[in-house]
Amino acid sequence: MIECRIIADSISESKKRITTFVCTFPRFILAEFNTHRVFSRNAASSRAIPSKKFIDQINNHPAMPLHWGKEQSGMQAWSELSPSDIPVAQEIWLQARDKMIHCAKEMMSIGVHKQIVNRLLEPWFNVTVILTATEFNNFFKLRCHKDAQPEIQELALKIKDCLKESTPKAINFGDWHIPFGDRFIDEKLSIQEKLKICVARCARVSYLNFDGVIDHQKDYDLHDVLAKEGHWSPFEHCASPSVNPWEYSGNFMGWHQYRKSFENEQKNIMA
Repeated sequence: MIECRIIADSISESKKRITTFVCTFPRFILAEFNTHRVFSRNAASSRAIPSKKFIDQINNHPAMPLHWGKEQSGMQAWSELSPSDIPVAQEIWLQARDKMIHCAKEMMSIGVHKQIVNRLLEPWFNVTVILTATEFNNFFKLRCHKDAQPEIQELALKIKDCLKESTPKAINFGDWHIPFGDRFIDEKLSIQEKLKICVARCARVSYLNFDGVIDHQKDYDLHDVLAKEGHWSPFEHCASPSVNPWEYSGNFMGWHQYRKSFENEQKNIMA
């Protein structure tokens, strides 16, 4: 399963664009995806999802290779297995999943925590990621290329298509790019309240309920706890246009990250 959709797309008066996606793709390409440091991201966590829910997902929607490459020297598998061998490889892949589910259940039966149990199951897990960025060119250059692993190539092509098809919303200086901003129940909310709600919903992707019902007070409380404890990544998805379109704020060009509004976000814990 490789899917992506845009949940916020904005462009500043300086014509700098920022876009937030929700993407779902096989977890076995997450490490490659995470090498692109221009991306701000929050991903579903193997440590946070109950093992039973994890097992249900990989039973019903297992991550599978898109291209069953034939063994050869080098990183790329240019040719694929024969049509008769592909179903055999697919069956072996799923047999391995079933064996790991059995092992996971045995661990669960003796009380092993999900942060350990779920590690056995990750190769068959489709991970959901919230992604925000201002720069995509290098990602497309590397991952839309014929040498890229087929699964991340497919993801990159879908992100590229979404960007082409989307029309960004004009954002004035002083206003904010706020993912999930179209889902606020009360438009009388202040900008600060909307920012807090967005941060909380981006954080909740770790246990896959960011599309749920908004509870304003719970969102405010979660935002404040995350700030207090230094969990800053969910604060990176909201941003306001910079006067200088070439100025960097964190990993964004031309946009000031909400994260950078907090004086203590780079506090030295060794001090």
